[in-house]
Amino acid sequence: MNNRNKSVKKIFRLALGAVLILAFVVLTILKMCGKMTEDTYKLASSIAVAGVVVCFFPYKRFEKTERHKQKISKRTLLALLFAVVAIPVTMYIGIHYLEDRKYYFISILMIIEILIPFLVTFENRKPKARELVIISVLCAIAVSGRLVFYTLPQFKPTMAVVIIAGAVFGGEAGFLVGAISAFVSNFFFGQGPWTPWQMVSFGAVGFIAGLLFETGFVRKNRITLCVFGLLTTVVIYGFIANTGSVIMMQQTLTPEAIWASELMGIPFDLIHGISVAFFLWFIAEPMTDKLERIRTKYGLLD
Repeated sequence: MNNRNKSVKKIFRLALGAVLILAFVVLTILKMCGKMTEDTYKLASSIAVAGVVVCFFPYKRFEKTERHKQKISKRTLLALLFAVVAIPVTMYIGIHYLEDRKYYFISILMIIEILIPFLVTFENRKPKARELVIISVLCAIAVSGRLVFYTLPQFKPTMAVVIIAGAVFGGEAGFLVGAISAFVSNFFFGQGPWTPWQMVSFGAVGFIAGLLFETGFVRKNRITLCVFGLLTTVVIYGFIANTGSVIMMQQTLTPEAIWASELMGIPFDLIHGISVAFFLWFIAEPMTDKLERIRTKYGLLD
C-alpha cells in the first residue's frame, strides 16, 4: 500500500511538473506577443520555474559526507597564486593598456592561466582524460542552466553548479568551471568587457568553495552549502561584478561611485543569492553524492 501511494505521488509530482513547464512556455509566448507586462511575467515565470524544480528534484534527506581532512595541495597553492596575482594583473593590462577592447584575448588568457596548475602537475602523474571530461560536463551543465533560465533575471542555477564543483573537486576545479562557464555562456548572451569580470566572479566563488569544503574546514551538508551560496553570491560575486561595472562605465574610480554601485546592485545580488540557495537545496544532494562516488571510484584529482 505504501509503495502504491509513493507511485501515485510520484506520478502526480511529474504530471504537475509537466503542467508547470507548459505554463512557463505559455507565459513566454504571451510575453513575446505583448499580452503580459514585464513585471507580471517575471513573477509568474519565477513561480512556475520554482515549482518545476520542486517537482523534478524533490526533497531528500541529505546524507552528510565525510570531511576531507586534506592539506592544500601544491596545485591549489599554485592556482591561488595565479588567481591572486596573474589574473588581476591580466585584467589591469587589458583595461589600461588594451583600452578594455581585447576582451576575447583577455578572457582566453585568463583561462590559460588557471589551466597552468593542471598542466604542471601532469609531469608528476599520468594525466586522466576522465578528469577533463567530468570538468567539461560540469561546465556544460552550468552553461545549460544559465541558458534555460535566461528569461528570469538573476534567477539561475549556474553558481550552484560552480559551488558543487569546487566543493567536490577542489578550488582550482571550481575556478575553472566558473570561469569557462561564464566565458562560454556569453557566446549566447553576448561577449564584452564584462566577460572577464564575470569569469573572475564565478571563479572566485568556486575557488573559495574548494578551499573551505575540500580541506574539511567547513562541513559539506545541505544547509551549509545553501548558506555559503547565498553569502558568497551576494558578497563576493556581487562586489566583483558591481566594481567591474563602475570601472567599465567611468574612467575615474572613486569610493563614492563604488559605494553607489554596490547599493544599486544589492536587490539583484539578493535575488541571485536566494536563487543559488534555492537550487542548492534541491540539487546539492544528488549531484554531490554522484560526484563523490565518481571521484572515489576513479581517484579523480587526487
